[in-house]
Amino acid sequence: MRPVATPERSDSSTPPSASGRGVVRLARAFVAFVCAVMLAANAWVVLTTRTQQLEQARLANENLARAIAQQMDALFGETEHVLASLAFELDKRDLADDPLQDMQPNLVYEVSQLEQLENLYVIDAQGRWSMRSQPDAGAEASSAAREYFIHHRDSASERVRIGKPIRSQPDGRWVIPVSRRLNDPYGQFAGVMLGTVGVERLVRVLADYELGGGGANGPGRPDGVILTRW
Repeated sequence: MRPVATPERSDSSTPPSASGRGVVRLARAFVAFVCAVMLAANAWVVLTTRTQQLEQARLANENLARAIAQQMDALFGETEHVLASLAFELDKRDLADDPLQDMQPNLVYEVSQLEQLENLYVIDAQGRWSMRSQPDAGAEASSAAREYFIHHRDSASERVRIGKPIRSQPDGRWVIPVSRRLNDPYGQFAGVMLGTVGVERLVRVLADYELGGGGANGPGRPDGVILTRW
């Protein structure tokens, strides 16, 4: 007998095992996509929160700096007003010949009115102290070598100047010189009107501001010189 050939069956469907693997791959891809979306969303939230916090910190620092600057402006502005007022009277007098004894009570009074003001001095064209608010606070032969005196001697400007912190000659305390040029009736250099602002007073003012850990603040001059730091 001849064998009967059995016709081959044609089946185009995917084997069950291959279909299952495809579903698993699809599920894994979906899970990975969901995780990526969640990670991206969390990263965006963190970045947005950090940006907001940095912006709030920047605004807080700006407000703090503005508040400190306004208080420093007020403190030094009061001193500048006193110097301008006294200089107006002195510009009409001859510092070389006038003993200025009648000015002593005025200097004492002005110092008593401003907590930050340590002393007031009237310095003649040679750098000698013609008058000061505390006559028993020691003696300095001359201020001619001081930076503030040299500046006013060589500059015709009558603007009040805030100098670099120096040691006070009478007691050695750190002070900030605030000075103004004095002229004689002919407009020539006649000396310097000097007020000294106590650094300790400025430190007490700065200590009233809460800075947090590692924070620091301090007023400075336009040329970058730091007057004091807390």
